[in-house]
Amino acid sequence: MHRRLTPLERVMWTLGLSSPVTVAAVAHIRGRCSPDRLREAIGAVRQRHAMLNVRVSAAGPMKALLVDGPPPEFRVVPGPWTAVVEREVEEPFDGPLTRFVMIETETGFDLVMVSHHLVSDGLGMAFVLRDVVAHLADPFLPRTVVEAPTLDALVRAMPRPKRLRPFRQAGSAWPVRPRPADQSADRSADRFALVTAAFGAPESALLQERCRTEQTTVHAALGMASLLAVAELDGITTRQLYSPVNLRPLLPALPSGALGQYAAEFFTWVDVTAEQDFWTAARRLRETLRDQTRPERLIRAMRLLRLSGLVPNTVMRRLLRVSCKPGSSLTLSNLGRLPFPTGHGEFQIESVHAAVNMGTLTNGLLAAVTVDGQIFLSLSTRAADRPRAEQLVKGTIGRLQDALH
Repeated sequence: MHRRLTPLERVMWTLGLSSPVTVAAVAHIRGRCSPDRLREAIGAVRQRHAMLNVRVSAAGPMKALLVDGPPPEFRVVPGPWTAVVEREVEEPFDGPLTRFVMIETETGFDLVMVSHHLVSDGLGMAFVLRDVVAHLADPFLPRTVVEAPTLDALVRAMPRPKRLRPFRQAGSAWPVRPRPADQSADRSADRFALVTAAFGAPESALLQERCRTEQTTVHAALGMASLLAVAELDGITTRQLYSPVNLRPLLPALPSGALGQYAAEFFTWVDVTAEQDFWTAARRLRETLRDQTRPERLIRAMRLLRLSGLVPNTVMRRLLRVSCKPGSSLTLSNLGRLPFPTGHGEFQIESVHAAVNMGTLTNGLLAAVTVDGQIFLSLSTRAADRPRAEQLVKGTIGRLQDALH
């Protein structure tokens, strides 16, 4: 591979020059496996996904190149897995922009995939983990290559979207939660931290059924619950909710299971005091998000992103530095149900967690993944905010439970 970075890739890479832009996915797998056997499976999957082998080579003030590199690093380390992830997402990439870590457990192993965010979105990482487990179960599976065309090329090939009325939403002031003075000089306070929890399978099923009855979505319900929980902690009732949007359903030419960056992030202002009833608020949030992320709007936004190719790297770096999310924002990334079976021969994927280190997290990024009907939550935050993050996750689950009963 030897090509210029696309506009979206270039934004991710430029942001990563001054701030971590690292994502991780962890699959908890039941089934015995030796490190050598897992290393062989990762090698086979590397031939299937070309993006597992790439690195970035700078090539001038207006561009950078994506080129082939050595194989991804593979290591076996002791647990616990949360501490491993917290350490790995802070480690810079030296060469390949992806690495794998194995943590052996009593009943199986945890497989951690860590990538620069320009390599993959969360769903792409899940596909890679699926392929590794499938190869472990059947080493003689055909090693077919999954093409991964760039998002930019796919969008250019699509018909020009029709004109839509502009999406407008009332803005708000920036009620940034200040960092305590005694933590501002403590570098350890800025280290990455991960808080995890699970919403039980019966409650997850009840939540999905209730969302259908209330004509809303699990994503909107999770969003309202987390916004209410964080508002209870700091008293800020109006804030921005960022939501990564999966663009794969809009790209009919994209092969199934491709590894790449096929997501875009949008935000909306939410006032949690506007509605007292939880489900009314969740329906309103769902309608706002649906209007904001109509296919025509998403395609138009991706076309406009191409203009970033005219901005020099140094200028883009300064712009990204001043446009980081303020402390009044919260990001919710809901991968939803895994779109593939979790059982492969003697191996069973029991859960999946996700972590994102963007270096600018304050209220954090809440990721949700549904595995066999159970919702697993992971909140990416800073070490100084770990106690508060634990309260936020606990409060989110509590709000959902209250809404169900």
